[in-house]
Parts: sequence; C-alpha cells; structure tokens
Amino acid sequence: MTDRPYFTAGARRLGIAAASGVVVVEIVYLVVLLVGLATLPSPDAPIGDPWFTALEVLILGILTLGRHDAFAGLDWVFSFTWPSVAYAMDILAWDLFFPLAAFSAMPVFGREPGDRRIRLALAWSGALALVGLAGAFLGDMRIRNIGILGYVGVFPVAVALIGLRWRAYRPGTTRP
Repeated sequence: MTDRPYFTAGARRLGIAAASGVVVVEIVYLVVLLVGLATLPSPDAPIGDPWFTALEVLILGILTLGRHDAFAGLDWVFSFTWPSVAYAMDILAWDLFFPLAAFSAMPVFGREPGDRRIRLALAWSGALALVGLAGAFLGDMRIRNIGILGYVGVFPVAVALIGLRWRAYRPGTTRP
C-alpha cells in the first residue's frame, strides 16, 4: 500500500465542479418537469411542448432535432408517443441504463465515513428509476413517473453527497 493521496488537488476541484454542475442541472430539470406536469390536461398525458423540448435539451441537446419540420413524416422515429424510437431510447436510457449505472457505482463507496449514505442514495435512485421501466411496460405514466423520482429527486442527493465527500478530501492525505 502506498502513502500517496487518492486524488490530486486538480481531481478534487474537478469532482466538486462536476457534482455541483449535476446538482444545478438536476434542479433546473426538476423545475421544468414540475411546470410540465402542472400543465398536463390529464395524469396519463405525456408532457407537451415547450416543456418536453426543454427537458430534452437539458438531457441531450441533439434530441431537439426531432422537433424540426425537416423530419415531418418520421413521427415513429422522433415523436414522444409510443411507439417511437425517441421514446424507446428515453425509456432505455433513464429506466434501464441509469439504474444499472447507479447500482454499478455503489461498490465504489464503501470504506469511508458517509459512504453508506451515498450507497443508499444511489440504491434508492436506481430502484425508483427501475420502477419506471415497469410503467413503460404497463403503459401507465403514473408508474413511469416514479422512475423520474429516482433520477430527478434522489440522484441529485447522491451527487451532492459525493460532492461533499470531495470537499472533505484534503490533498496530501491518504483518505478523502
């Protein structure tokens, strides 16, 4: 075992900046999501524009290509109604791959003070997001919205805890 620090000062600053950035984007996403949900004509309706487009821009800017008239006639690819490629990709990304990523990150945190809280937040985040997958299969947006709680509600908490861990780390020590 070496006495070298786990992370350099630059890595610490990058970790803090990344965690802060994720939390800020998630808060903006949450605000836009709440406004979008508040404007729904019924609980089973998908979020409409401009809120849906704003959410997608916050996720991945390239998904906004689906909103251009040049893609007219390709609703089965770009629309956010089932069945469409864009909707299937969104479900795969947030309700399957996101939970797998959250669960995969859990073992990284295990030996230091506060790691149990990080693991727990990642576990809840992934589990809730995975429930959203069931909503997609059942065709029930209310169940699918439970998944949103995982990546918009709980995940920012996990990231904030990770950011606090980075802040507590002092370069030159062997423990963060």
